[in-house]
Amino acid sequence: MFLLCDLPGWSLLPLATGKTGITTKLRLCAGCHNPFFKQHSADLSCTFNQSGFVLPNGTALQACGTVYCSKCFHAGPPFKTRHENQKGLIFPKVNARLFPNFICKACQVRAHLGRELLCHQHNFSLLMLERMRQLVTMNEWAEGTLSKHGHKIERFFDFEALFGVAPLQATKFAHPPITPAIPIIWTQLKASLEPGESKWPTLTYGTTQSLRSVAAFY
Repeated sequence: MFLLCDLPGWSLLPLATGKTGITTKLRLCAGCHNPFFKQHSADLSCTFNQSGFVLPNGTALQACGTVYCSKCFHAGPPFKTRHENQKGLIFPKVNARLFPNFICKACQVRAHLGRELLCHQHNFSLLMLERMRQLVTMNEWAEGTLSKHGHKIERFFDFEALFGVAPLQATKFAHPPITPAIPIIWTQLKASLEPGESKWPTLTYGTTQSLRSVAAFY
């Protein structure tokens, strides 16, 4: 069963118990736990929502059952944004089909932990950091570029529906990416919330960015 952790500004974050793992919720939005309908469409599905995956060490992890409406994919305090309309904290206003290999935060965190999630504050914190990492990554593209791509990508899917040939084929993942790059960004995001010098409430952007240089040097 999911333990619903409802925080101001955040869509729901599921934290599964060690006994049950992740329970399939394919008919409900993982962000609000409401059914899907025309204006609340299931347009952001985790690659492993039905199959689960096996890690390189042989550990098998359960299917997550995670499907979002992209409108219900957002973050909030203590993270902030200097952009208008909460850009950077919400899913960009583009066609979600631009992200065919979407991997939910639960699967990405489980892959790096090498086990199912537990009812532990550290697990929950990692889910929050991964939500922010995904939003930052998605919003790094220029809004104009995303808007143009989101409109034109439908031409490829229309062609596939008409002729039965897929021009675009997403790379198949055996499991979520397991790379130091992801926890490095988690570390950077966590550092961005720490107190800064007297004139700054938190560490500056330059200070947190320098963590990548330290990691590269190491």
